[in-house]
Amino acid sequence: MGQMILFFVVFVVIGCILIYSFWPRRREKMHSSRNYAHALDGRSGVGHCTFELPHTIDDTMNCILCFSKYSYWNDQIKQATIYETKSFQGICQYKVRFEFTLGPFLTTTLHMVHKRYNNRLVWYMDPNYSSWLFESNRGSWSLEKIDETCTLCTYDCTIVSKFTVPTAMQNWILKNAVFCATEWLKNALNTEIPPKKTRILSKLMCCLPDANRKHYLIF
Repeated sequence: MGQMILFFVVFVVIGCILIYSFWPRRREKMHSSRNYAHALDGRSGVGHCTFELPHTIDDTMNCILCFSKYSYWNDQIKQATIYETKSFQGICQYKVRFEFTLGPFLTTTLHMVHKRYNNRLVWYMDPNYSSWLFESNRGSWSLEKIDETCTLCTYDCTIVSKFTVPTAMQNWILKNAVFCATEWLKNALNTEIPPKKTRILSKLMCCLPDANRKHYLIF
């Protein structure tokens, strides 16, 4: 009985921390675009976000690669430090150590490997380091030219956590995680480089990887 009570308390605490961590700081923006999310089960989920930005591909990619400013643009990132870089066969690799805040008292550290292929940046967890929160965390940014001043951005992610939570909570966490992971780029670009014209189209979606069955959960 004591073990069951302890497990329940730990489960509630972790759930509260995750909810606080992914709660958007600007609630009014949650309804400014369509949001979709889907959890594969209580531990894993996938995300996909596509939106237009009134900035060039070079400006957008340079902003994404400016890891040292992540803590300034994203409230959840306490610090981002590059600990290794190298280039090979036209691929630029950056290994970055991220310190995330999880509520007012906890932080977690992730060591991520980023590889840039032209206008695409993929990332995954550094296998030399472990995380108490994630078993796997990988994804990508893909940039496509619309015209001389606009870029189509595509964000994809797949996460597997070490803790099982109810599917409804997992969906809620995914929705807000995708929102937080993409909204900072819009704000950062508009802060550093004022847009030449206003042209924003946002669409966030998460779906099952099965090409024959696409399930969407609309928020």
